[in-house]
Amino acid sequence: MRHADAALTPRARIRLARLIVDERWPVSAVTARFQVSWRTAERWADRYRAEGSEGMMDRSSRPHHSPDKTPEPVKRKIVHFRLRQRLGPVEIAARVTMAASTAHEVLRRCRINRSPGVDRASGEPVRRYEHPAPADMLHVDMKKSMCRSWATSLTAAATVRRGEPRANVTAARHHASPETPTAT
Repeated sequence: MRHADAALTPRARIRLARLIVDERWPVSAVTARFQVSWRTAERWADRYRAEGSEGMMDRSSRPHHSPDKTPEPVKRKIVHFRLRQRLGPVEIAARVTMAASTAHEVLRRCRINRSPGVDRASGEPVRRYEHPAPADMLHVDMKKSMCRSWATSLTAAATVRRGEPRANVTAARHHASPETPTAT
């Protein structure tokens, strides 16, 4: 597959190789004309000598074999640790004696690299509370004497957030207990 910035298309490679091999141009003259390096010109000329015009076509850069590929039994062990014991890539790598990045890559290829919404200790689903606006769910622990004034201020704040007129907020503050000061 040709990329957008390739210096030579298959047709230009054939012309380059023919100039060097068939017409016996000096490699330096051909490199100046096609604006490529000496090594590139020689490589295409050598391939043309060996394979002819068919050798000028694009080839895959994928390796023919991968000797350091992770063996299937090790992959199965990694997946087992993830699904049965809910371990992360670092813990799995320590048990399988390999790099954490390799364990993570195996998990990613199997599409189990993201931890599911399950608590690791109990196995229960994680419950997340979502509310439409920040501070919709507010929990404050306080002393008994402050409860009345705080409740009044929180009610006033909620009223403002809902968009009611400011007069209602002021009225809500004045209904607080006279012995406890209101928080403003």
